[in-house]
Amino acid sequence: MSIVRPGSSTYTPPARQVLKVTLSANQAFPGSNAVVVVDFDNVVFNTFSPTSAWDNTAATFTATTAGYYEVTAELIVDDIQTDSDQMQVYLMTTGPGGAAAVGAGGGDSVQIDQYHVDGATVDMHTMNVTSILYLDVGDATHVRVRQVGGVAQANLIGDESFQTGLTVKLL
Repeated sequence: MSIVRPGSSTYTPPARQVLKVTLSANQAFPGSNAVVVVDFDNVVFNTFSPTSAWDNTAATFTATTAGYYEVTAELIVDDIQTDSDQMQVYLMTTGPGGAAAVGAGGGDSVQIDQYHVDGATVDMHTMNVTSILYLDVGDATHVRVRQVGGVAQANLIGDESFQTGLTVKLL
């Protein structure tokens, strides 16, 4: 598709590069402040070239082109424990613009979403984190979760029609 700008030449935008990954099964993560990488293991689609931009083993996206990326993590947390204080989602990067994340297991956090648990009133909660990052070639991003307090595990939903997922778009 070409776009003609008034008073200028024709511009053809670059092909969209998009990645969508989900969990193929529920992923448990422990209480007691443990920080866990979300193990996205089901590639729904990947139009990045090369497709090696996604590492299924490390659950990490690595930029193969320098530019601005929109990164969105959508997490559905189930079995939230009544003795926990918070559920946290960290969007992590090795690129510029991140700030050291206290308790996030190292790396830089560019965005965080927190849910303050209110006793036993909610058993399931959806958390969404979106940020626009500038990534150089080789910079990476991934998602981590943490349950603050509590001793039992919570779960990220991955085996149902609504799934925990990660979307990365080159803008």
